[in-house]
Amino acid sequence: MSRPSAHALAVDALRLRGWAFDALSSAGAPAPPPPASAAAWGFFNEMEWCALPLRARLRDACVWDSCDAAARDALTAAALGEMRRVHSAREEMAAVAARALDRGWKVVVLKGGASVAAGIDVHLADVDLLMCGQDAAAMQDALAAEGLRGSPGVGEYGFAARRPDGVAIEVHESVAALGATDDALRDAVPLAGFPGLWKLSGERQLWHVLHHGVARHRDRAGRLREIVVLRHALGAASEAEIAGVEARARMAAEAEDLSCVLRMARASQSSDRIERYVRQRYFLLARWRWLGAARVATAALRQTLSISSLLAVPGRPALLRGYLLASTDAPSVLAAGRWLAARHRAAARALRIAARLPVLAAAAALAAGAAAEDRLSRRADEKAPIA
Repeated sequence: MSRPSAHALAVDALRLRGWAFDALSSAGAPAPPPPASAAAWGFFNEMEWCALPLRARLRDACVWDSCDAAARDALTAAALGEMRRVHSAREEMAAVAARALDRGWKVVVLKGGASVAAGIDVHLADVDLLMCGQDAAAMQDALAAEGLRGSPGVGEYGFAARRPDGVAIEVHESVAALGATDDALRDAVPLAGFPGLWKLSGERQLWHVLHHGVARHRDRAGRLREIVVLRHALGAASEAEIAGVEARARMAAEAEDLSCVLRMARASQSSDRIERYVRQRYFLLARWRWLGAARVATAALRQTLSISSLLAVPGRPALLRGYLLASTDAPSVLAAGRWLAARHRAAARALRIAARLPVLAAAAALAAGAAAEDRLSRRADEKAPIA
């Protein structure tokens, strides 16, 4: 994609994002979306994953018929894809609930899965479950016996299994953000509509959704899908539980980002800090999205793009240290890496860090280009005549 067209695509999609945030946040009837091309709508939907709640909001406010054909077509197509995942997730949760009742397992549904189980229609990449170690192993065996294709967990990523064309089920024995698994399981409450399944307590659910969408996956900070799930978690939490999460956020390493995103969800006010990062991510990914479409984006290149989008966030020194040192002691997914770690742990750790340096250098160059495009766009906006 040429430079002007990639830049224009990002600008138009960002205009849609600004409108969508207001539409999902305002108490009154939202305005119809601004005119935009099918390409801009497609890119916006790829970035935000919020077609289902957005279409529902427009219909509930009787604004849907006022939207132009391009908006209705794009939102309908994206919403259908998201709804297929929602239906698949609910079917999988019903099957898991039946197994749990039959085997006497305590199964806690995490994050967006709990929202979908509660009737919130929102995009879901997978269904995350938390179980004690013995039950988690038995769940893995049960899924394998049913023919679900699975992959072993590495580090905090749990065992994942999926049916063809279905969402994945990911089984976790622990989640660092939740602390001790026994405590999280003990405090869990029944999940209405799915006998046999449980959800986290209000404060744990709110903290996990916030932490996962900001600190665990920094490239998702401010994404509208995450804001929708965060608002559902806020609605299910008491004022005391919300205050507990706010206090915990202020003490975290990512305190400013966590607090900004929480205010975005709670007060329905955008954050300049988060929006600056989102803008740079749009400019970056608009330029390189063709690689995914052409199926030539290797894992290393996708990681480079992901890290470069993170560099737009303030606090780069801590972020760089975090990337270089993260999970250097976790089991390697490669047999050779596990062999080396078993014999020369320090050498294996140093090799992992060294392998990340060229990725980081390439990411820094891409991030600098995205930041420059953002500055150019802002200057153009400032010089534009007021209508």
